[in-house]
Amino acid sequence: MSGEGVIVKMEHARALDYCARGVRGWCAARGFDYLQFVREGLPLATVLASGDELGRRVAEVAVAEAEAGAAGAAEPSATEGLA
Repeated sequence: MSGEGVIVKMEHARALDYCARGVRGWCAARGFDYLQFVREGLPLATVLASGDELGRRVAEVAVAEAEAGAAGAAEPSATEGLA
């Protein structure tokens, strides 16, 4: 996946057990709007541009979730085609 359209959200940071205080500090240090990150998320490219390990790890979670969602959407349901 190219990551196009992937939005990185606080839920991805929480999946790695990152606390709100630490994420708030990370956002502040990089000029990201913390409330935007919590409410809407940030584009993948923006997070990766931070160039740090925290951003990379959180981005990986977001991409993995997007890929899993895309794979799940492509799989037919168990009852599809039954009538």
